Amino acid sequence: INSTEHEGLTFGPPAYVFCRNMANSYTNAIQMETATIDLALAKKQHDTYVNTLKSMDIKVIEIEADQSCPDCVFIEDPAIVLSHDCIVTTCPGAESRQPEVTGIKNVLENSPDIETIHSM
Repeated sequence: INSTEHEGLTFGPPAYVFCRNMANSYTNAIQMETATIDLALAKKQHDTYVNTLKSMDIKVIEIEADQSCPDCVFIEDPAIVLSHDCIVTTCPGAESRQPEVTGIKNVLENSPDIETIHSM
């Protein structure tokens, strides 16, 4: 992975990423168009994504799935981590996704890699 410059800032490859495992309830995730979700295929695709990150020597910090939150695999919606600062959004979209915020915030607060958490 190469470094990228944008508006005077240089971004290199991440040292680590947080990934949330896929809940078995993912078949009930929010969809734009109703379709049947193949849970086994979705989990396989997610595993491939995580293994690809690991193959690039990126430390992957996996967070357990929250079975009560079908969309919890989309961790980038409730939290964005930049350097040692973290932004936790309080509105990741649909009201049904609000419980995700607390779970992610708790994990990040206990991470030695995160120094500051800002809530929005």
